[in-house]
Amino acid sequence: MKKKLKFIWIDDDNREIAAENLEKQLGVKCIFVNVKPEDVDFLSLIDKNKPDLIIVDHNLTEIGTGEIKKGSTIAALIRENHPDYAIACITGQDSDSIDSQQRLSYEAIFSYDAITDHYPTMKSIAESYRKLKGNPPKDISELFGLMKVPNEERIRLESILGQEIKENFNDPGIFLNISQWIRNLLFERPGFLYDRLWTATLLGLNEDGFKKVEKLFIPAKYNGIFKDESRDRWWKSELIKILAKHVTNSGLPWEKGRFLPDLTARHFSKDYYSGYKESYPEVVAYLDETTDKRAQMKLKYTVAHPKYDKLLFFEDIRMMKAN
Repeated sequence: MKKKLKFIWIDDDNREIAAENLEKQLGVKCIFVNVKPEDVDFLSLIDKNKPDLIIVDHNLTEIGTGEIKKGSTIAALIRENHPDYAIACITGQDSDSIDSQQRLSYEAIFSYDAITDHYPTMKSIAESYRKLKGNPPKDISELFGLMKVPNEERIRLESILGQEIKENFNDPGIFLNISQWIRNLLFERPGFLYDRLWTATLLGLNEDGFKKVEKLFIPAKYNGIFKDESRDRWWKSELIKILAKHVTNSGLPWEKGRFLPDLTARHFSKDYYSGYKESYPEVVAYLDETTDKRAQMKLKYTVAHPKYDKLLFFEDIRMMKAN
């Protein structure tokens, strides 16, 4: 029988109920530690329980007579002694206000106000760290095996793999580098992996249209370590291969996708900039440089987003032209 995932939640507020809810929702064991009344020997706590994920409140306002006042200080202490453990933080403040040095101590930062939305990611991190500990990759090939990278993508992916990973496979702290590279680059920047909106756009469909044919593309779905049910991703190369099997017409992917079964004109993508009058938008673009809102657009109606650099083998991040 598969052993339950184990979490440790370190906090100075009475959040036992939230920890119990997490435990029930995810089917994990969650040990809640309220550090407010007294100092806690964090290292002994970790040694004794060997958790799959450690959750720390970023703002610890009172911890007995100890000097630790920030969750990042605890995280740094634990990471120094246990570099192969996953440590996430929860916070009630805007995560962007946490300074860059403190952020380095955390695997991920979760807003307490929306904590239930983060449950799938917590579970993904915990499960993936367990896999990495049980079968630590010794080289790039083994890492790509855990990621289930398509063969045709391996050479390109290896060329952009960070040196901090390539040169440190014997370092237990590499797990954090692997996690951040997969979750914060491959999942976030379209190129190798596409999110739902980018996938629909590639196929010439809107999101409702992609739902109609999504089952056809199950083999293209990312299913490796750090797979996250709240952040579905599809391999671009596999999407194109599957499309070619089902549609023999010549043309670009966003033209061919409209010949997939059971689709009608209402499932086809339309350009946002033109008021949904023009067909075949080729890209997903932000509405402006201050928003997270995106839409399907024709390339000619977009410009490079000033906040994002060009990256080899990744899509350029674009935003809508000013009207």
